[in-house]
Amino acid sequence: MKKSERQQVIKNIIQANKIGTQEELLTAIQNNGINATQATISRDIREIGIVKVREGSQTFYSLLKQENEQVGFELNVAYKTFVLNVAQAEFVLVIKTAIGDANALASILDESEVPGLVGTIAGADTILLITKSLQHASELKQIIESQISLA
Repeated sequence: MKKSERQQVIKNIIQANKIGTQEELLTAIQNNGINATQATISRDIREIGIVKVREGSQTFYSLLKQENEQVGFELNVAYKTFVLNVAQAEFVLVIKTAIGDANALASILDESEVPGLVGTIAGADTILLITKSLQHASELKQIIESQISLA
């Protein structure tokens, strides 16, 4: 089976089921007649743009990017969904999220090509956003704050 075909099966499985672990995904793939290794599945997850999202107390895989869409979540919706608060330290922003949500938001930010954003570092509930300048950090902080105040 071609890589593109395997990845399409993975997308279909993720969209149809709430898969919480790579082991569950590997089992589902094998149930579809595909032989793959854990390492292959891990690479596919990264290449496809699959992230873990939280719904209540449950976490599961979701597609970050949908076909023919720039990003699975519009940034403003992602801010409202994930950001608890944001603080600025010079050209760095520190975003607090619920436990387990930081990686999903960081992935969305990395894919979105936010003006002035150099990169992100995510833990379980905290993201560092490194920007090009103090001005970029201030502008991005204002955007985020305006969105989370509307939530």
